[in-house]
Amino acid sequence: MESPPVNRQEVRRDSGRDMGKVILGLVLVFVLVVVGGAFFLAFWQPAVPSTPVVKVLPNARFPK
Repeated sequence: MESPPVNRQEVRRDSGRDMGKVILGLVLVFVLVVVGGAFFLAFWQPAVPSTPVVKVLPNARFPK
């Protein structure tokens, strides 16, 4: 049995559309990661160190 003729222009055109969808998807994922990271850094509240800091300042440093 003979296979139907293949229109090579249609094959090329379809593969171009598929590649465009892949690139669009990758760009969309990249943008979502960047925006998500920005929101994470904007609203993240890291733990503040709870140990007190005690420093002795000599009187010689202050003018009389």
